[in-house]
Amino acid sequence: MSAPLTGGRVLHAHDILQGSVRSGSRDPIAFGPFIFDPAAWRLSRDGVEIRLQPKVIQALSVLLDHPGELLTRAHLDGVLWPSVHVSDASLAQVIRKLRRALGDSRTDPRYIETVQGLGYRFIAPVGSPGTGGLEDPGFVGRAEPLATLRSLLEGGASLITILGAPGIGKSRLALHLVHGRAGVRICSLRDVVDRAGAVAALGALPRPGEPVVLDDLDGASPALVAFAQELVRGGARLLVTSRVRLRLPEERCLELEALPEHEAMLLLHQRAESVRVGLSRVLATPVTRALAIRLEGLPLAIELAATRLLVMPPDVLLQRLEQGTGWLEVGERRGGSPDRSLRGAIARSWEQLDPAAQRLCSRCSVFSEGFDHATAHRALPELSAEAVADLLVELRDHSLLRILSPRPMRFGFFAPIREHALEQLGAPRSPARTLP
Repeated sequence: MSAPLTGGRVLHAHDILQGSVRSGSRDPIAFGPFIFDPAAWRLSRDGVEIRLQPKVIQALSVLLDHPGELLTRAHLDGVLWPSVHVSDASLAQVIRKLRRALGDSRTDPRYIETVQGLGYRFIAPVGSPGTGGLEDPGFVGRAEPLATLRSLLEGGASLITILGAPGIGKSRLALHLVHGRAGVRICSLRDVVDRAGAVAALGALPRPGEPVVLDDLDGASPALVAFAQELVRGGARLLVTSRVRLRLPEERCLELEALPEHEAMLLLHQRAESVRVGLSRVLATPVTRALAIRLEGLPLAIELAATRLLVMPPDVLLQRLEQGTGWLEVGERRGGSPDRSLRGAIARSWEQLDPAAQRLCSRCSVFSEGFDHATAHRALPELSAEAVADLLVELRDHSLLRILSPRPMRFGFFAPIREHALEQLGAPRSPARTLP
């Protein structure tokens, strides 16, 4: 969603009240035969208002702000009664009244699902009135990978993994694919390292046939790979985002590439406008094109660069990127989460590499125009040619290495990855360098 959504992680009342998760839209929201106007706190069906008590309408508003996400009882209590201690029965009574107004059932829910012992999840498709609940207006492009993923889903694939470099838009694509689909469980596994943590993040193990999105699964973790296989063999249908393929027999992989130039330009304009109305007007077409090229079609880099336009003219930002500086700091936000920075995303992948692979990546990062296997071997002469080939495979498996051309085979890095590798090497950020 305009920034990648966090999906089905457990939300805290503090998160909601402090605005650290996405805030609810002020536009009307449609689900089933109902329309909810959050600005007026008005629920209607077929144009007729359904009168609800304030706490009931507030509970509906919070659930609609986070469709598909598990909201725990304790945290809903904190939102509905922020300064008062209440019993479990108070929230249960509010949910019962809301279900009654929607004609919903606890045992066979269409709108509000009870996650036993934990809380509630809004499971129906939501959207703008008249869109059938399928609109996702913040999404740009990706027609070809979407078509491929839909074909895999319709073909009955039980485990689909979206692979790609840090910041390439894996989570955003997965969430767009399931946007508006009822009954899809969405769960973030960022920072989860074992089965117990994964089960806690899910809330409950999925039923056979239930579709589940496992976002940011660490494919280098044997425990999490085994957990994914356990879910698949239990009948769940998984859509996974990861930087590392899981290497399971059921797995079908889609490797996500950078946005093409025209889609990158469109995303930059859209994100600039979302940062501040009218900000996109500072982006003349030649500057937009130049920035899109320098940002290499990386959606996270584009989104974060758009925020820089608040304080930095486009030509200055472009100059810094052309000088090979500012890539990683583009993602740095004072007091912000490192998860929403290029530096944080790349660092997590870097930490999983073998030390020899780290050395190879750092030494080859000086070749900004790309390199081949022979050049990589000369950069790491203490190892055999076969060992260097294995390290190149490892870098590729961790989505850190790009194939610039297949024949002859040449490799390279996205600029943010190259800058991170240069920092580890301690080398100055210099213009392009190649070896014969």
